[in-house]
Amino acid sequence: CLLFELLTGRYLYEDDDFTTFWVRVTGRITGEDNDVVSLENCKLLEGNLPLLEFMRYLMQRDPQHRPSIVAAMKKFDAAVAETLRQANGPAGAGSESSGSLISPSSSLPQS
Repeated sequence: CLLFELLTGRYLYEDDDFTTFWVRVTGRITGEDNDVVSLENCKLLEGNLPLLEFMRYLMQRDPQHRPSIVAAMKKFDAAVAETLRQANGPAGAGSESSGSLISPSSSLPQS
């Protein structure tokens, strides 16, 4: 949750209606938008699919299915590598590779 908040400036489970908040957090939400990360929040991640998959990987509703720290770090490293690969695109091409879900206007901070 904190990672999402740091990247977007919005609480992951922010909702004006407590019932909607509660059913999403507990997994009791039904319908098309029943993911742990709402469709609206997916848009705030600017189509960064590796980051979205990493967040879903960590935020398993059932504690028994949550990854270990070692598994989480491996998944994080893979997500960062894929995000950078997509952002850089193939040599000589634009900033967006084929099938990339990262918007061309996105920029990643340089370390």
